[in-house]
Amino acid sequence: YLFHPMPTAMSLATMAEAFPGRVGVAVAVGNTPDLKESGKEPAEPVKAVEDFVADLRALWTTEPVARTGEPYSLNGARMSFPPPEPIPVYMTALGSEVAAAAGRTADGILLSAGFSVAFVAHCLKLFADGARDAGRDIDSLKNAAFIHFSVSADGIAARENVRRKLAFLFRNRQMAENIAAAGIPIDQDAIVDAVAARDLDMAASFVPDEAIEAFAVAGTKADCTRSLEAYLAAGLHEPVIQVSGSEE
Repeated sequence: YLFHPMPTAMSLATMAEAFPGRVGVAVAVGNTPDLKESGKEPAEPVKAVEDFVADLRALWTTEPVARTGEPYSLNGARMSFPPPEPIPVYMTALGSEVAAAAGRTADGILLSAGFSVAFVAHCLKLFADGARDAGRDIDSLKNAAFIHFSVSADGIAARENVRRKLAFLFRNRQMAENIAAAGIPIDQDAIVDAVAARDLDMAASFVPDEAIEAFAVAGTKADCTRSLEAYLAAGLHEPVIQVSGSEE
């Protein structure tokens, strides 16, 4: 979980030299089911992300940086050149704790795909509260969210496509807070077991119709327009549309 910050900082600074003003990074601990299978599940995921953000910024100053612990160590590591301008650092949030931490420390927040409109609003409030608690100007910070998106003429094919996307997403236990906030009965345990067995069709069968409308943007063009407007009304600045479906 989390790459080593030294090569990450160097790579991003090099990209920023080639494409000034067009480089940013979103930091996340990773997918917990995959990490658990790899024996790398973090004990303190929020702290791990906060430390990584701090170490990236420290390395970009070209001063020596020290850090002892998991999942990496820095023993006076330093870069020989800084990026040409500050690189914005987002924190990727799957729940409340990271949303508040992002407000305290990051330049922006990137919300996971599969968040309901209500949970987006909830996380953005915590993001703003975290910024204010740290004495930061919330208006100077950015927010964005991945959104699973599919459109079709009849709306049916689009919804079925997104159903499978949500099933795969809900295999992550960190989605429990988002699922619970929607008040829709979803058997996450059954989804986790089905995905672990590599049976995505079975996993999708546990995603009810109302969940598709709550956690994604799918349907006809009119349906999708209405859903996207609801996300924007919740305070989302930048919806990052993850389009799926047929070529049509």
